[in-house]
Amino acid sequence: MGVNVRGWPPPAKDGFIFDPSLVLYLPLYELDGAKFQSKDAYGHLCTVTGALWRPNGRYFNGSTNKIEIPASAKQFDFTSEDFTIIAQIYPEDIAANRAYFDRGNYQVGGYYFYHGGDGKPRLATHQSLADQTSVCATAVVINKWQNVAVVRIGTAATFYIDGEAKNSSGALANPTSISVVSTIASLGTSAYFLGTIGYILVYSRALTPQEVLKNYLATRGRY
Repeated sequence: MGVNVRGWPPPAKDGFIFDPSLVLYLPLYELDGAKFQSKDAYGHLCTVTGALWRPNGRYFNGSTNKIEIPASAKQFDFTSEDFTIIAQIYPEDIAANRAYFDRGNYQVGGYYFYHGGDGKPRLATHQSLADQTSVCATAVVINKWQNVAVVRIGTAATFYIDGEAKNSSGALANPTSISVVSTIASLGTSAYFLGTIGYILVYSRALTPQEVLKNYLATRGRY
């Protein structure tokens, strides 16, 4: 992919991004209404429960609000593939686990990007009948916009906060044992998010550190 001097993701045509590896792009600050389509090459239909639209994203109340993508959207069914998830978040607490994005139930074969009660971002998967979690060494901060990302390559996960790579602990098991082909993808539901999510991007490849940084630099002016 060439260098895009105007920002990251690449410029959209008619409001959509045509990058096959970008399997989900939700600029939630643009997407109002109870249903909308994602602005990527796949046009996933998303259904909103409660999450209120605001000029900078969608507000989640920490208990019932969610955005769901149906089980028929198979682009998120990562098994042996590497992948990247990026979220622009404004968390309002770190008192409990709070999900940014999940595919299925991580306890029965899915995966789950979230921060725990200590505020540290995590990627959890359920593989070989055992929970596996990789944990970022740095916590997010409440009542502040932050760009959080996780890049999974094989059994390793690298976390980024505001474009900067952070140390992590805990290896993931063999990724080929993830089985999520019949479950929904969602924002904020494995453990309900409290605060605002500005946007979500999911790639079916591992972004380079330079690409993660480019995403952060291109969007930080909005937040």
